[in-house]
Amino acid sequence: MDKIEDEELKKLNETVERAIKDRKLWLDKKMVKYAKFKIGDEIFNIQTGECVGIVRRLLRFWEDRDEGVRDTSLEIHYEYCTGGMCYDNTSRQCHVRFGSREDMKKSLQARMDIL
Repeated sequence: MDKIEDEELKKLNETVERAIKDRKLWLDKKMVKYAKFKIGDEIFNIQTGECVGIVRRLLRFWEDRDEGVRDTSLEIHYEYCTGGMCYDNTSRQCHVRFGSREDMKKSLQARMDIL
């Protein structure tokens, strides 16, 4: 490529990088608005009834991967403290149904109603 094309490509790449940063900021704001859990909330495993921890951070699986290129949706996950300095997150546990204390109570009541 010649010098003019190099400059064009540089400007296009800068535009893409700005758009990705703007999208990340927008998703971060919406994540706070639409998250089922807020920081400090208890989070439960609905199947077992166990309180698995306290939410300490909202996250999106792709937010810090591939330079943000794949961070394209508001799929919210939660990092939670399991006690002491131990942490886990919901993104690695797709088989678990997470919910609030109220969700857990409703689930248990529905199971009891069946009996």
